[in-house]
Amino acid sequence: MSAENPAEAAEAAEAAPAVALSQRRTRILSIDGKRRIFALELPLWAALERMAARKGKRLNVLIGTLLTTSNTESQTSHLRAAAVTWLLGECDLLREQIQASMRGILSAIPAPAVAMTADQQVIAQNSAFARLATETAAEAGEPGSGPEVTLRLDVAPARLIALLTADSHRAVGAPFTLRTARRKRSGIMNTAIVQTGGTPLLLCVVRKLSDEP
Repeated sequence: MSAENPAEAAEAAEAAPAVALSQRRTRILSIDGKRRIFALELPLWAALERMAARKGKRLNVLIGTLLTTSNTESQTSHLRAAAVTWLLGECDLLREQIQASMRGILSAIPAPAVAMTADQQVIAQNSAFARLATETAAEAGEPGSGPEVTLRLDVAPARLIALLTADSHRAVGAPFTLRTARRKRSGIMNTAIVQTGGTPLLLCVVRKLSDEP
């Protein structure tokens, strides 16, 4: 696992057995010339070390800086909260970078296309898909200025990801449904896997679409 990938670190921590996560490491650090003892869970020590490396500071200097802003009696709790907050921020930044990259890829595809997560959350779409969604809502006569259009694959994403991971150079056709409150359209999407260094994404391109209301 790359030391520079916070998303992988967070996923590894989540997937690890509870016993491993609860293991603590006690370290003695010199803070402002005084030897201090800290006991933190192993994943949080790793987060603090990456934070220090990113800021170009030694670990004891970083911790000393973090403790100057502590307004709690428990310095350990303060360090734990700081490490978790930093990891969440890094994950958000990585997610934004991935979304920007996927928008660039999708913009080069002429057919309607989206990128979605394993739980079918669409994180990016191209202009062709945006037009398709708008037309679907308009043809259904949806009231209001922003009718909701939902996209669902009619096959378990986990199954698709397993198939595509086994052969990342293949594309698999998957049935899908595009639905509004008053209309449902169905078709086939070609799906491919995109490895992001963390949880893989599905790249889905419309191959066939029904004209049935």
